[in-house]
Amino acid sequence: MDILIDGYNLLHESPFMGVDRQAGYMQRARERLLRAIGTHNVESKKITVVFDASASKYPAAEGNYFGLAIRFADDHDEADDLIEELIRKHSHPQSLTVVSSDHRIQTAAIRRNAKPIDSDLWIDRWQSQKPAKDSKDVAELPFENEKEKGLSEDEQKEWLDEFGFDI
Repeated sequence: MDILIDGYNLLHESPFMGVDRQAGYMQRARERLLRAIGTHNVESKKITVVFDASASKYPAAEGNYFGLAIRFADDHDEADDLIEELIRKHSHPQSLTVVSSDHRIQTAAIRRNAKPIDSDLWIDRWQSQKPAKDSKDVAELPFENEKEKGLSEDEQKEWLDEFGFDI
């Protein structure tokens, strides 16, 4: 059985967003989610995670990450369009689980006999499973004790440039 995940939909339902809103927080939250899913893939299923945005913005993130196939909606208006396309093109949609609380995505899954599941329900079921791999760096879910580092020098410069400060 394959799993197709609406990345940001799941991320916002997960405990990985945290409260930190410093520069780069979204990328850190996304990486925590992907790392946790990849290392806790109990049944070693083929998992594809789709995100809005361009891969060129996150060049190291598209491709294979912790055994997950990562896709960005580069050639689509939004991730939903890419997810619908992947559902349509799936060779055995009856063996596909689609993780999203978005009704549009769920309807597309049902049309092809795939199994839709709300993101919050999937997170609850997934977190109750034992990790497939012995991975100490993700053993503690939901990473709420993970300390965020302050802004790096590059991030500070990026923010100063953004607001027109020339230093």
